[in-house]
Amino acid sequence: MRRMGLFILMLLILCSSLTACMYISNSDSSDDADTDLQVFTADVIEVEDGLLITPDKDSAEALSSDKIRVAAGEAEIIDDKGNTIKIDDLKPGDRIRISYDGLIAESYPAQITADKIELTERNK
Repeated sequence: MRRMGLFILMLLILCSSLTACMYISNSDSSDDADTDLQVFTADVIEVEDGLLITPDKDSAEALSSDKIRVAAGEAEIIDDKGNTIKIDDLKPGDRIRISYDGLIAESYPAQITADKIELTERNK
């Protein structure tokens, strides 16, 4: 009976050790997944202290909020010809494509930090 208890204890220790090793291995490889950017299309509402935008209704971001404040900080901002522009070159009504890390601050308006902003269509 004692041997059976000792065997079960050793088996539990072995299983928990293997589980810990698998967890560490999986968490190391998830660093690559963290670099994946989310991309969505939106309309510019205003350009002041970053951008205030409204995401397309069919985007996942629209489920968070109908308006999103976009911090552009270090973001690459390009026009529809691929030229680098400043955030002040964007105007209300412009269509843009935003790439970001997927994190959305659930405030109102919601908030994200853009990695890249691409002008896709100018407001006519």
